Amino acid sequence: MKINAAPASSLSIGDKFYINYFAIIDCQFKIVIGNDVKIGPHVYLGDFDHVPRTAETPSGIGNFKRIVVEDGVWIGANSVILKGVAIGSNSIVAAGAVVTKDVPPNTVVAGVPAREIKSLKR
Repeated sequence: MKINAAPASSLSIGDKFYINYFAIIDCQFKIVIGNDVKIGPHVYLGDFDHVPRTAETPSGIGNFKRIVVEDGVWIGANSVILKGVAIGSNSIVAAGAVVTKDVPPNTVVAGVPAREIKSLKR
């Protein structure tokens, strides 16, 4: 498990949080993780993207957008959560999914890119 947080970034992690081995949280802007969130092995969360290095972007870091993972979310092994995504409460991200857009609460998503495969009754 590795957590990178840039000096000016904002990383918030709630209670009863679990992160498995070789998972990475890479925060350059803002990541908010709620309570009772479970993150499987080899998961990546990154709130930025990369661009070619130029005089304007010497670091190679491009756009920043926050990530929000609400309470009770389970993120399966080898998943990728990209910048600008909000994952609604009590949702499940299936193993290997690449989440590129918001996930409604009580939803199971899977695939590349991730799409809704099931609604959970709560």
